Amino acid sequence: MQARFFLILVLAFFAPVIWAENINLPNMGEKSSLVLSPLEEKRLGEQIMRTLKRHYFFVEDPEVTEYFSNLGYRLASELNQLDHKYAFHVMREPAINALALPGGNIVVHSGLIRAAQDENELASVVAHEIVHISQGHINRALERGNLANMSALAGFIGAIILAGQNPELGQAMLSATYAGLIQMQINFTRENEQEADRIGIDLLTRSGFDPMGMPQFFERLQQATRIYGQELPEFLRTHPVTTARIADARNRVETLNYRKKTKSQLEFYLIQAKLRLIADSSIENEKYFHALLEDKLSKSQLIATKYGYAMALLDNKKALQAKSIMLELLQQASNNLIFVTALARIAWETNAQGEAITILKKALALNPNNHILVLNLADYYLQRDEAKYALPFLRTHMRHHAETPYLYHLLSRAEGATGSLSAAHRARAEYFYLNGQTFAAIEQLKIAKDLRNINEYQRLKIETRLKQLEEIALQEKQI
Repeated sequence: MQARFFLILVLAFFAPVIWAENINLPNMGEKSSLVLSPLEEKRLGEQIMRTLKRHYFFVEDPEVTEYFSNLGYRLASELNQLDHKYAFHVMREPAINALALPGGNIVVHSGLIRAAQDENELASVVAHEIVHISQGHINRALERGNLANMSALAGFIGAIILAGQNPELGQAMLSATYAGLIQMQINFTRENEQEADRIGIDLLTRSGFDPMGMPQFFERLQQATRIYGQELPEFLRTHPVTTARIADARNRVETLNYRKKTKSQLEFYLIQAKLRLIADSSIENEKYFHALLEDKLSKSQLIATKYGYAMALLDNKKALQAKSIMLELLQQASNNLIFVTALARIAWETNAQGEAITILKKALALNPNNHILVLNLADYYLQRDEAKYALPFLRTHMRHHAETPYLYHLLSRAEGATGSLSAAHRARAEYFYLNGQTFAAIEQLKIAKDLRNINEYQRLKIETRLKQLEEIALQEKQI
């Protein structure tokens, strides 16, 4: 039995749409709230993300995650919905894909970011997915299916997504766990898709993006359909981009009274370069960026290409060439923190560790509590066995970034290196938990609880968290 005949809650961006001239906003009244309360949806979203993180790699690079989160929040803030919270994730997958999931979670594949030609195209995808969440499309889909078992539903969604990458394993999960579950397909209605496109275009305009990015992305996907035919990935085969959808999106944009704004796209192109550096080999990257320098590029594209080339050179042990290029780039954009952290990394890898730390400390003084700088500086302190310098600002930073797995990883190392073993195991537990490894998190808390040098307050706090994770683990064991 194919996974697509089961519950489909992967909310696709490129579904076929026939536009209506007048679309009213949905009634977000009591009926939709009967299926999932805000708390239930939040818990379901957390469980789905842990399920995904057990099976897939997510990008933890602070510069990539910070950029994507900022882009998402820039769009979401225009909705003025104080009761909605969003979280934006980049999955390390080459496919062109994006998902809107319960609890305000939006997942974009790194392949989609790399495939977008500019920031407006990427923003059009994110805006569409935000609207699916903000307009309650998930709750409405669940309501039609009348499915109340939240734990089973989370596992089911994870199994469906897994089946797309590993059919045998995904199908085994589906068959073994949900043989008795009603086989009810939950899809977005055509009206949902119309609404997500329409409001998404308005959202792009209000956020300062060029809304023409949406039909432009549609057009390129349609061209890909013609080129690849049956070899097209399953996502685009089952959600074709139609000529009607392209025309309707373009018509919608053209009726808007907006002025196209010229905005630097440097950060977007830098993030594209970083994703290529993360995904591909250093030799391939050096050849790619060197060849790209010969192409006709915009100013932002040229700068980002030089950055990618410099980092590829560094990966290939050509640090002097890399440093020369990076110093040139910093002369053009001295406040660009991606260039600052790159120069610090070059210094670090040429055994100038003190210089690397000085570079980051100076930048942090000008940009207090900056997420990217804090994580990079803490990592360097830890590598130098100077955890006592990293620990204070990591603890402070945790207050505002408590959902960042990598931050818990660094905090665990710092606590352990300074002798706070209980705190180290607790931080390690949260790192495992956020990455979907609930049972490993429980083991860390058990170790922390059994340490002799903790007081009763600490022990009670650990036991409370341990009980919470054991309840979650029991649910996950049933999936």
